[in-house]
Amino acid sequence: MNFNLSDFLKRDEFLYRDPSKGNRTIWDINGMIKNYETDEKLNSLKLSFFLNQNSKLSEISDVIEIADKVAKHIDTKEVAELIFNNNKKNTDSKTIQDIFILFMKNLGFESEKNNLFKNYKLRPDYYKRLGDNEGIILEVERGKTITNNMDIYDVWKCHICKEANHLFLFVPQSISHYSNVYESSLNRLRSFFEPSEGNFINIKSLTLFGY
Repeated sequence: MNFNLSDFLKRDEFLYRDPSKGNRTIWDINGMIKNYETDEKLNSLKLSFFLNQNSKLSEISDVIEIADKVAKHIDTKEVAELIFNNNKKNTDSKTIQDIFILFMKNLGFESEKNNLFKNYKLRPDYYKRLGDNEGIILEVERGKTITNNMDIYDVWKCHICKEANHLFLFVPQSISHYSNVYESSLNRLRSFFEPSEGNFINIKSLTLFGY
């Protein structure tokens, strides 16, 4: 994997690489790599990054560094093959999650952190605290990502959580009954971060991993 997320985001921090055009808020990284003349590449992972229009990359460098480590781990041949071989019909999201969750725990993520949603009967898959009222929610989805709107549900969970403002969302690239899960999720999530849409969302960043 010849790729560094922080360098990639900073190089394309502005629309059309022109500061006068305003800050970029959405990076479809695979598409950008394909269209640019670059030696950077991802092996099998699909990756997108979304930034709240009121946030700056420099303010969330710690989150970007963690996302980069996760992307590199998921994109290794060993992990990618395990995910591919287990991403079969009737497999649940926990089976996929278990393949890389030890790595996430070593980065400081905790299992189903309690009391994050004191007024709701909700829990995230995993959570990493970054500071006072700062944290990352990790959610892994599979078969119900689009049909049951689980990607939107996870965004809502992060939106209402007072102790988390970053989301790491893992979705399959495809499943037996839906061939473009990742692309569909990417397009759905865009509307929350497009400045022209004027949608307010209480999330500073969202990293979408397509496994």
